[in-house]
Amino acid sequence: MKATTRSDLTGWHPIVRLNKVLRNAELLSRISGTYGASARQDLQLGLERLQAIPIDRRPYDSQPHYELEPQFGDFDALRELMAVPTLPPDWKYPLQDQHRVASKMHQAMDLLRKTDPSLHCAICILIGKFLFARLPGYEGGSRTSVVGVIWVGLDPSAPAEDFAVLIAHEFVHQCIFLDDMIHNIFPGGESELAESSALVVSALRKVPRGYDKAYHSAFVAVTIETLYRAWGDRRAGSLLASTRESMKGVFEKPQYISPYGYEALKTLEGFIEELCALR
Repeated sequence: MKATTRSDLTGWHPIVRLNKVLRNAELLSRISGTYGASARQDLQLGLERLQAIPIDRRPYDSQPHYELEPQFGDFDALRELMAVPTLPPDWKYPLQDQHRVASKMHQAMDLLRKTDPSLHCAICILIGKFLFARLPGYEGGSRTSVVGVIWVGLDPSAPAEDFAVLIAHEFVHQCIFLDDMIHNIFPGGESELAESSALVVSALRKVPRGYDKAYHSAFVAVTIETLYRAWGDRRAGSLLASTRESMKGVFEKPQYISPYGYEALKTLEGFIEELCALR
């Protein structure tokens, strides 16, 4: 498949665009009463004040910090991100793997910068820190309780493109977490969204999941699809059918989402149609 150039698209979906992240940083600083010298400082200082789990998000750095060997102050956040009561015995990357993972992360961030400088800039503003830890069966993750921090658990042998996809994947989750904090996308709360009547088939896992998770999956899938197209990756187009099916299910249950969230879905729908037209 021919690589899709940036000029072929109207741009990334608004939820992950730089101006959206900058606007939410401004709104969060007003809510938290913290004001820094940059949007990154506004955002990271605000998150540190508003979120219960304590962690240094490195607000005064200019880009995300790679915590290859998490320190004592990171452990609460790491356990929360990994959803484990205690860290497994072999959670820490061996020293030789730490170097390999660091190299892959630098390659991945450089790839994202070359693919779309504004996307890279938005990641650098919203993500304060990457935490690295191994957990069998998992490649990493994010939680709404630790916005601004991403857990990375990929195998060091994975290609840089897989690291880039993971970063972008988790970044989209973070964008929606932040959007929900400010604009209240899901008024009913997590328990209501997990009820059997609220389940929708996920665009990524292709199994029924909670309404909010299905909502997230559609935005993540479209972002990954856009990356695949920009890279001329053979996987381009592989997520479109499942994403459109998932979107249909989400639209059929508007009672679980706010008008703000519904409007975001409508704009995502238009973006998907544009992607399909370019196939």
